[in-house]
Amino acid sequence: MRKTIGITLEGVTVSLADGEDAITDALLREADEYNGQQMVTPRRIGIVGSAVLRDCYVNMFAGNEFIMRKYPTTIGVVVPLEARDMFPVTKLVTCKLQDLKLKAVGAPTTNQLAFRIEC
Repeated sequence: MRKTIGITLEGVTVSLADGEDAITDALLREADEYNGQQMVTPRRIGIVGSAVLRDCYVNMFAGNEFIMRKYPTTIGVVVPLEARDMFPVTKLVTCKLQDLKLKAVGAPTTNQLAFRIEC
């Protein structure tokens, strides 16, 4: 079994559209430390932003495996996220960091989302 690493992914989307990966849109994939073969297990997630509560959400995936759905808890981008915005990941799955995805659903490109994933 490969050893997992502890890492936190934190970013703000630039122009996230429906079906796109928030991690990629926040330009984190451009940094080697967020786009590698390291094994991670997401444990907590927080999402804030957008203009209207519940107008969009993200689905977290490990490769093609669905992990959970998360709606933003606060309107507007507030960085850093607060403790009240962080929630346990409901299904613990270990995957390569490069395979971890936050797919947007219903996200208008004019609204930014801020996210934090603790692995």
